[in-house]
Amino acid sequence: MRVEVRFLTTAWLEAVEAREWYASRRDLLGIAFFREMERQIQNIADNPMRFPVIYNDVRRAILMKFPYILYFKIENESAIVIACFHSSRNPSKLSGHIKKIN
Repeated sequence: MRVEVRFLTTAWLEAVEAREWYASRRDLLGIAFFREMERQIQNIADNPMRFPVIYNDVRRAILMKFPYILYFKIENESAIVIACFHSSRNPSKLSGHIKKIN
């Protein structure tokens, strides 16, 4: 089942903030972050069901080269990314993102 992947504005802003942080640390690192995120977005689009449900139909896609996780929910024929979280962040903060889409 192929789906369209869309971002909530807050999730997109989190991803952009992460990219900017990496770009400020080393040339091209921000680009590498976005490429890795795009790779995982493609995986979500190709087969969203392969990612584990972690809470109330919210699924988790871990970036392999960076300590970030994309949290998303499948609605109709779309995967909605609700958060781009650093893996060291407290997962309980995710509940605020989940409430935005319920």
